Amino acid sequence: IEGRSPDILPEVMRLAGGRFDLILVDGDHSYRGVLADANGVLACAEHGGYILFHDGFHPQVGRAIDEFVSAHREHVIDLGMVTREVTSQVDDDGSRIEWGGLRLVYVT
Repeated sequence: IEGRSPDILPEVMRLAGGRFDLILVDGDHSYRGVLADANGVLACAEHGGYILFHDGFHPQVGRAIDEFVSAHREHVIDLGMVTREVTSQVDDDGSRIEWGGLRLVYVT
């Protein structure tokens, strides 16, 4: 299946025959991209399922997940980071940036 998330998600769900118990979000690391993916996959997640976010330590990823959970608190529970792996690198502007880790959200 070729396409861009979240636009392709309804077609993916149709082809799969329904909602998913586990969804891995591993997209771009921009705040807007993560938020769009998170909001998009929520409609594809089965009640009682999980959304797993890659690179949860990345500042923009973490901020987007925080906002997503806050906006959907009646439908999701943030279970937090489920790994401790952190990678650090120097960004183009010379600042240190962290990424890595997996953050888990439960869909009620």
